[in-house]
Amino acid sequence: MENGTGIASSYVTRAIMPILATMITTQGCLVLDKIELPEEPLCPPSIEATGDAQFPINQIAKIDLDMLLQDSVSELVFETVIRDCNTSQVLIFQAILDDQPPVSEVRPFHSGTIAPSGRDPHGIQLPLERLTDEAGRCHQVELLVSGAFKNFGREPATPGDIGTATWWLEVVDASNPTVDINTCP
Repeated sequence: MENGTGIASSYVTRAIMPILATMITTQGCLVLDKIELPEEPLCPPSIEATGDAQFPINQIAKIDLDMLLQDSVSELVFETVIRDCNTSQVLIFQAILDDQPPVSEVRPFHSGTIAPSGRDPHGIQLPLERLTDEAGRCHQVELLVSGAFKNFGREPATPGDIGTATWWLEVVDASNPTVDINTCP
């Protein structure tokens, strides 16, 4: 039994000795100071419409209120995918209707947080009641996404940390079948 143990220990000794000899004969450096790591680069969120989105981003969508009300539709849903390379960051979003900067206070119709998944579709709901008295007009829906907003406004807490998307809605009904696009916000 001793021979087996002796063989194993001599094998371990032969394997470790070159490593110890190298460590002793080479000059090493022991770092005692705090190492400053470079900051993560700013990576603002990006917003894309899902492939099957009813309302593509940056296009004018014609909304016929009569048809929607006939079909008992109560809200418009803007399907998006929000991506952020800061995969551990919870994002905050604000969806705003017809808001024109500069404004002292943002009044979103829908706001909340987005978990740090980065790939899940996210639906922004616009209650149709916000548009029912607005036929014959053009509306702007704006989505703002950031890690944090300064003073509950439009401006991100960290400059440049913002993603935006915009939709324009041409809202019509039987009494107002057209919209002057020049009146879009």
